[in-house]
Amino acid sequence: MKKVLGICGLIALAVLPADGGQTVTLKVTPQKSFAPASVVIRARIEPSAANRALAIIADGENFYRSSEIPLEGEQAPKTFELSLTNVPGGEYGIYAVLLDASGRERGRAYQEASVLAPAE
Repeated sequence: MKKVLGICGLIALAVLPADGGQTVTLKVTPQKSFAPASVVIRARIEPSAANRALAIIADGENFYRSSEIPLEGEQAPKTFELSLTNVPGGEYGIYAVLLDASGRERGRAYQEASVLAPAE
């Protein structure tokens, strides 16, 4: 009986998403850099028929960039990459927002990045 329960537990762990069930995750590299910086934003989504758009936003005092990527549900790629170049010094909030067909938010990820300006 213990063997059967152990096997069932392993099967359950194998089917669960590795990221704890988050619909979208985000990684910004580098998190700290010197201006003018090149920053790479990688967003990863969990496949779902409800996925229709992914918005990636970099918001800072002197720089703003927003990109919306249309998705085709479960057929969409799992990973998206956005490269920003010549990013000026400042503190940035980076967001990835997963949207459904009605424009409602299905998931959100956030990470901070810091670009140090040269001393003047």
